[in-house]
Amino acid sequence: RSCLTVPFKGVWNTVALISQFSAVVTTKLHVAIVAYAMGVYAESCAVHPKVKRFFDQIRRSHQCTLIHDLNGAIAQEKMQRVIQAACVPVEIQDDTWAQTRQQAMVNQEIVSTFVKTRFTPH
Repeated sequence: RSCLTVPFKGVWNTVALISQFSAVVTTKLHVAIVAYAMGVYAESCAVHPKVKRFFDQIRRSHQCTLIHDLNGAIAQEKMQRVIQAACVPVEIQDDTWAQTRQQAMVNQEIVSTFVKTRFTPH
């Protein structure tokens, strides 16, 4: 079976590409974050525990398995969920998504204010 792998060609191209997917399987935290932000279903075979923490925070722990815990049965189950999500889209933008987005907007404002006060020429 074939699998699409895409070389990194810049942030905006990557975000645009992920936004067009129905579902994604990844080992990378930032791919999972972008997919979640774009409402794209993501399954993860995580190399690093920080990826698992992210899925725990968004209340989607079942979608992330640490690579050392992965076996054939779990991998098959994950792929079945991805195929199902690609065929029948999963609603990602739930209450947790909305709360996460709202907090991100607050954080964006904090960073923007900091940058303006520290790095704006006088």
